Amino acid sequence: MDVSYRAAVSGFRTNVADGKTYFTLRVVALNFGSGEAARQWTVEKRFSEFHALHGRLKKVASAYLPKVPPKKMFGAKKDNFLRSRQARLDEYVRALLRCAASREPGVAGQLRDFLGCDDPRTHVHYGTANERDAPNSAGAVSYTHLTLPTIYSV
Repeated sequence: MDVSYRAAVSGFRTNVADGKTYFTLRVVALNFGSGEAARQWTVEKRFSEFHALHGRLKKVASAYLPKVPPKKMFGAKKDNFLRSRQARLDEYVRALLRCAASREPGVAGQLRDFLGCDDPRTHVHYGTANERDAPNSAGAVSYTHLTLPTIYSV
C-alpha cells in the first residue's frame, strides 16, 4: 500500500501577540489500496522553517531540489508581500513534492516530518479528500502530491 501526500500553502496569519507570521499548510494523506478514508490536517510554519527544511534537504538529496523563495529584509510584513510570499511558498512545496529527490528516503523523511505526517498532534483537522477548502485571498486551494513507498506508510 502506498500513501500519497498532497499539500498546499493555503493561507497565512500574523500572531497579534508577537507579530510573527505563520503560513498554513493543508495536507491530505491518501491511502491507496487500503480502503481507509483520506486524512486531512493543517500545519503552521514560519518562513524560516521553510528555509531550515531546504538546508536539511540539501544535505541529504542527491537529485535537483527547487529553489526556496528568497528572504527579504524590508517590507516583509505588508499584506501584498505576504500574499506573494504565500504563493511562492506554495509553488516551492508543489515543486518539492514533484521533484525526483522527494522519492529519496532521506528527503522523504524530512518532508514527512515537515508536513506533520507522523505527528497526531499536528492533525488539527481530519476530513476527506473530497472536502473543499474555503478559498483564501489568493484563490482556491489545489494540491500537489508525494507518493512514498510502503516502508514509509503511516
